[in-house]
Amino acid sequence: MVKWQRLSRFWRTNSLAVSIPNLFESPQFRAAIGPVTGQAIRPGGISLTMEAAGRCCLPENARVLDIGCGAGATAACLRSKFKFNAIGIDRSALLLADALKQEQMLPLIRGDAVHLPFAGSCMDGVFMECVMSLIPEPSNAASECCRVLKPGAWLIISDIYARNKPANIKQEPFPMRSCLGGAMNREKIEDMINNSGFHCLAWEDRSDLLKQMAAQLVFEFGSMNAFWSAFCNGNTQYEFKERIKDIRPGYYLLMARKK
Repeated sequence: MVKWQRLSRFWRTNSLAVSIPNLFESPQFRAAIGPVTGQAIRPGGISLTMEAAGRCCLPENARVLDIGCGAGATAACLRSKFKFNAIGIDRSALLLADALKQEQMLPLIRGDAVHLPFAGSCMDGVFMECVMSLIPEPSNAASECCRVLKPGAWLIISDIYARNKPANIKQEPFPMRSCLGGAMNREKIEDMINNSGFHCLAWEDRSDLLKQMAAQLVFEFGSMNAFWSAFCNGNTQYEFKERIKDIRPGYYLLMARKK
């Protein structure tokens, strides 16, 4: 592919991503979900992060990258609990600014998952928590993870996935960047990881954590409708509800090692 074609593809991809509102940047959404999840806005929160990090058995000072670090909860945990040399990267200047208000010394940088600003084979582990489903070209992000990881290093992904069969899912654009909008099915995710230079060692359905988070939201707000109303209008609520019926969302933990 010639240079101008690569540039055209880059700008087309990034223009699309920028033009769609990012749910995680919405102050109303973060204010609504924060009392339930804390800074780690995802099912399982820091507990699942710690479980996965413990299973990797990486040594202290291992160099670990948290892609889509958001408010920095994972990077802070990996540094304080496991003594890893953890770095966070996120494309959102707003989320990074909020993170640095909480902890100024966290090593967080702005960057894109499909153009990681790191040399090849320099990382011992990469975490992507509720991030792969937000990326317009997830296979490119998987390839970038493979590039920056050392041989045998770990890739940890947790995210929403679609439990309905692809043939039963409507192929319509979703009006907001969210994990629901970009959720893929298990077969597609595993094929993407295995074809990007990894051995997929574990796929675990952790949908119990998604159900637990939904129950906590109902307890906090009285109903899911009240939760939706806290941050989006009627049309967007309708789109979310239709998407949930369409994909039947589940939650997974995937652990893979670079070949």
